Amino acid sequence: MSPRPLTSFGVLTGTVVGVVFGAGSGMSQAPPEAPKQATLAEVRRAIDWAKFPKPPGATWEETDLFRTAYFAPGKPDAVADFLRKAMAAEGWAEEKRPYPDTEPDKYRSLTFGKTGQLVEAFLEAKTETVKVNLMSRGNPDARRLPRPADTKVTAEDRSGAHFATASRPDGVAEFCRKEFAGQGWRFVPTTVFAEEGTASLRFVQAAMGIDVRATKNAAGGRMLGTTRSSGPSSTRPTWPPSSPPGPARSRSPGPTPFG
Repeated sequence: MSPRPLTSFGVLTGTVVGVVFGAGSGMSQAPPEAPKQATLAEVRRAIDWAKFPKPPGATWEETDLFRTAYFAPGKPDAVADFLRKAMAAEGWAEEKRPYPDTEPDKYRSLTFGKTGQLVEAFLEAKTETVKVNLMSRGNPDARRLPRPADTKVTAEDRSGAHFATASRPDGVAEFCRKEFAGQGWRFVPTTVFAEEGTASLRFVQAAMGIDVRATKNAAGGRMLGTTRSSGPSSTRPTWPPSSPPGPARSRSPGPTPFG
């Protein structure tokens, strides 16, 4: 009797230290040519958070080179509309997210793109205000990262993807170390097998980074994959509950000039 296929749930992170997760022993799918990874200077030039407009009455501002956070009066719909108009005025176009907000009255996620760069907004409704987090993400594109030939994608965009593939977590780690190197990613030897059935890795290139976590799914013995991108700020907030569940979260090491 042949063993049941495994499936891994993985997360890849792009910081300004990208994103892909892959597992499998077969030949990888040939992705489109990967773009040159952004430098810190390019990410900083994409948007100036110190000058970016905020809703009237915004308080508790916390701004640095790669992010801004504040509380805005009102409800998520009104704040989201303000951000859409403000981003459009700066030449940023809203991009469709593959994961719908499951609790839009409480949490809202927005993504904007311009000349290859990404900005993500996370809104969290409070009693009378909305907590706003806006973050520069650099130029990750999960769609262009290598994948095993047996990958089955359920949802994806530039900043993330959900997929399943037959492999063990150690097979995922081997695949990523080999295939990412072919695109210029440097493996950071901090791989951790925290428990049986889990593998975590990190890769860097220029100012971008990838965090990978592959986890065996106990239900049915399958392995699922997820990719997400993060920004350069080490103080990025926890991914809100409105995003798809996963065994790992993306993280950012901070604006370190890799490469």
